[in-house]
Order: sequence, then C-alpha cells, then structure tokens
Amino acid sequence: SQTSYFCKVFRQTYQVTPQAFRQQIKEGANKFLI
Repeated sequence: SQTSYFCKVFRQTYQVTPQAFRQQIKEGANKFLI
C-alpha cells in the first residue's frame, strides 16, 4: 500500500540531512498528490 511504501522512503530519507529530507518529502508529496 502507499503507507508502507512511504514508511520505506521515510526510513531511507531519515538518514539524509534535514534539508534533503524536507526536499524529498516535498517531491514525494507531489508524487502522492498527483
């Protein structure tokens, strides 16, 4: 489901720097919305 996928991405991105983390969340949110 989308939630599990988001959790996966969240875990991977969590290891990245806060700035990149925020940017990826924005991009991810756009993908989810579309």
